[in-house]
Amino acid sequence: MTVARKHSLPGFTLIEVLLSLTIIAMMLAIIFGSMSVGFRAWEKGEKAIDNITQESIALTLLARQIRSAHAQPLLLTKGRNPFFRGEQDSVRFISTFSLTNGNRTGLIQVCYKLFDAGGGKGRTLKIYESLLTDPQILEEELLEEDFFPALTGLADFSFSYRGDPKPGGLPGQPSPDEEWSSFWDETKSLTTPRDVLISYTMIGEKGQLEKERELNIQIMSTTSKQFSAGGGTNPFLR
Repeated sequence: MTVARKHSLPGFTLIEVLLSLTIIAMMLAIIFGSMSVGFRAWEKGEKAIDNITQESIALTLLARQIRSAHAQPLLLTKGRNPFFRGEQDSVRFISTFSLTNGNRTGLIQVCYKLFDAGGGKGRTLKIYESLLTDPQILEEELLEEDFFPALTGLADFSFSYRGDPKPGGLPGQPSPDEEWSSFWDETKSLTTPRDVLISYTMIGEKGQLEKERELNIQIMSTTSKQFSAGGGTNPFLR
């Protein structure tokens, strides 16, 4: 009698299967790890671009608004110029250019002021605007809840001011010894300043401080300067 022999079917051993699964898992981990790094880099790049764009837009609009600052001679009262008040952490002036409502016409009261953001988020530059319907509103105290954020993520921010050139100087060409002031005295200066210097430091992605930056804004309006040169008279109404 002949006994039939059983032949084993070809296949993988358990060790071979486990080894294959391990190799596949390692390859997937490497692939997904690379994709995760790429996504994080993409998000970080987009956030950096957003921050730079926000900073650029905010400072461009701020500079445009400050350049339009002017004094209205008819509203000067009690030997004071309430149309440009400058301090180190705030500036308040009159402008014809509105940021919060582009449809507004006429004179706009504008105030930029620095506030603490809280929660370790640095400081925030905020803006206030209102239509100038009555000169008396220039004396009103402004509350923080009336402001809107203009630029966030600031470690420091300050305004400096410089007046007209000294006798013999050329307009727009300050001499090296001309100094900046941390405030603009409304009781002594019946004109707008010639230049406003903005110095600021941003907070980086990991909380580190970036390099200090400066922006020099030259006020283009000549209304107040013409008024001052006219000996306190209004040369626009005769």
